Amino acid sequence: KKHTRLFSVSLTFYCILMSELSKEADVRVKFLNVELLLKQPDSLLDPEADESDEKEGITTVSGTTGWTVWNANFVALRYLESKGQAWFKNKEILDLSAGLGMVGIACAKAGANVTISEVGSRQLECIQNNVEMNDVAHRTKVVELPWGDKTAFQRLMQSRDNLGFDIVVASDLVYIAVRDSIHNLLVNTLSELMQSGSENILLVYEERVRPEEEKLLDLLKEKNQNLNLFHHSQSDICCKDIMQSNNTPGSDSDDSCNSTDENFGLENLMEEELTFHMYTIKIDSKK
Repeated sequence: KKHTRLFSVSLTFYCILMSELSKEADVRVKFLNVELLLKQPDSLLDPEADESDEKEGITTVSGTTGWTVWNANFVALRYLESKGQAWFKNKEILDLSAGLGMVGIACAKAGANVTISEVGSRQLECIQNNVEMNDVAHRTKVVELPWGDKTAFQRLMQSRDNLGFDIVVASDLVYIAVRDSIHNLLVNTLSELMQSGSENILLVYEERVRPEEEKLLDLLKEKNQNLNLFHHSQSDICCKDIMQSNNTPGSDSDDSCNSTDENFGLENLMEEELTFHMYTIKIDSKK
């Protein structure tokens, strides 16, 4: 009876704690019928906060791009969700330059072993907090991996006994590469991952400057012989989260993910037509 009472008290405390965390979450999203909770860095809410830490890396220029959930993150999330719970069991997944870590945390919740990468001390701390808040720390590792940093890449691979990933998720990274003219850095990192045994890259992005985006794909093909780029059809691209982005988070009106409206840069498709591209990229050893 004593053990039963202790278990009951512990369970009650856990439920209260999760309820409080849910209230504080900046983003709540459902994935395979499980709710994920995400917080952005606290300093984003403070206009006087020092952003110097977030200038350490490449993908957090201006200290904001990694502090949000982008449209293509949701597209990647829903595509992976369509594979079903069983697909994730014991998969090795890298969520590259993951922002708040939404996609990686979702995969870990579904049973995958996940590595989430970003740059900048505040960004990494934010992701680690989100990992712990969603109770997936036992199957999730958070690492710093600036694009093009060979030392950081070697450190990551050595920690994995030089084993590649089953899938690398790269969602809306093309925007950063094009905006900051660092195509080659992203291409180098993706190439190193494939050449080190990672089987598939899931590259998802919102079309913004098509010639520059196609330039990045061309560089990737030049860098890697026998590269197979499978361009997914629009039927594989789910935009329901973006269409519903102005709804109340967690609303019963829709089972899809919702964010706290404009704070996370989501567009309403009823007002603006958006185009997304999704590629599965791999090196074809048979060619």
